[in-house]
Amino acid sequence: MKYAEFKIDSHRIEYWNSLFGIEKILVEGTEVSKRFSFFGTRLRFELNSDNYILSSSYPALGKRKIKLKLEKNGNLVGKLDIDPNPNQRIYWWPVIIIAAYLLFNAFYLK
Repeated sequence: MKYAEFKIDSHRIEYWNSLFGIEKILVEGTEVSKRFSFFGTRLRFELNSDNYILSSSYPALGKRKIKLKLEKNGNLVGKLDIDPNPNQRIYWWPVIIIAAYLLFNAFYLK
């Protein structure tokens, strides 16, 4: 799911995050960086001989907002605080409950 978009010169840089924690960066629709993360990561990519880093963080507790910071050659280009899709949070509850049930049965009900 697309969460954010930055405009750099004439380029469109998009930040995507999936339900399963796959974060990726697309530049003009082409994937340039991808990593797995639940609570944030640093995605690196190059554009027009410049080095970019998009840092994301998603706190486990407190205000549940995705914080993005885009840097170009070490200089801050943009910051965003994004409310995540509420549906994405709802989908995780069944997964957490099933995982807890399976772990409980595996270790305590032998």
